[in-house]
Amino acid sequence: MKLNVFQILFLVPMLFTANTNASPLLKKCAVSLKETDFSKPMNLTIRIFSKGRAFSALITQEIGNEVANFNTFASISEMEVRQNFVNDSNRSELNRAERLVRHAMVLTSEPMMKGAYSAGIDLSAVRKARLYTVGDANKMGSTTIVEAYDQKDLLLGSFLGGFFLSPCKMNKL
Repeated sequence: MKLNVFQILFLVPMLFTANTNASPLLKKCAVSLKETDFSKPMNLTIRIFSKGRAFSALITQEIGNEVANFNTFASISEMEVRQNFVNDSNRSELNRAERLVRHAMVLTSEPMMKGAYSAGIDLSAVRKARLYTVGDANKMGSTTIVEAYDQKDLLLGSFLGGFFLSPCKMNKL
């Protein structure tokens, strides 16, 4: 069967999209970021999919009428968050979840940033976090969905942490 250029341009993206959507959706986080370099708010939706033993992320970015989709790899980890970790002055002693929660605490408590950032949860109650990391972390940090749990293992909520800080809108997968 021969395919013309139109069919190739139409079918190849559909096959890729179908492949991504056929993978089980594990996590979805939608945020609206108002403090960006763009004149309009940026709506960002991150979806984490399972692909066998690997994970992938589909990122949808909307600014005004412009929509862009990006695919990359993702990783998932789960870590305990110690009760008094904030008092630990040695940052290298903190695990990744503690560093993300601490960063969120700093952003939300900084007087200069008052009201600009929110995690949408009581960060001091976090005792465990499931981290959905999108792509690679670099020296500036990472883009990570933090799914936070309290001492009774009850879900407190999720927030986008790392480069940005914003609560995930509560909606169904």
